[in-house]
Amino acid sequence: MGRYCGKPSNYSVPASVRFWKHVDKQGPLPPTRPDLGRCWVWLSGRDSKGYGRFFYNGSKLAHRVAYELETGKPVPDNLTVDHLCENKACVNPAHFAIVTALENQLRFARNQTHCRNGHCYAEVGFYIARKSRGTVTRRCKACCKATRKRNYVSQAKPWVKKGRPPKQRLVITIEPSG
Repeated sequence: MGRYCGKPSNYSVPASVRFWKHVDKQGPLPPTRPDLGRCWVWLSGRDSKGYGRFFYNGSKLAHRVAYELETGKPVPDNLTVDHLCENKACVNPAHFAIVTALENQLRFARNQTHCRNGHCYAEVGFYIARKSRGTVTRRCKACCKATRKRNYVSQAKPWVKKGRPPKQRLVITIEPSG
């Protein structure tokens, strides 16, 4: 059959054949875990976070499809796939650990040594913050301080922004005589 809106309407080729033709099995060795072997890099479409996407019973994450094709069973809905190699485009099932979302977040946080602006957590310190959906994150103290200062200056009076003192005003007080 033909295509409609860019999505195939009928597949004559099995999903496993379609899937594996988009994989480079000679990918790089993970720098943090070379003992795992080479990454199998997803070469086709990726989402905004860098994870591969594949159309198989609806649009799915490519690493979940790889796990399902290799093991014959899907990833349970209450669990997530943790990339031990830390490569979001990797679809090598030997690089996966099936864990809870909280365990996945804790493993990720343990491996982070610097904030996105390059400050070392060990040197400047960090705050533990809980987001609205219950997820836990670290906030760099240096970045938080810079944000507070930037917000203070933007909300301050105009003379504070320019770095000059306010104009001196003449104040006259009249004392009642009596």
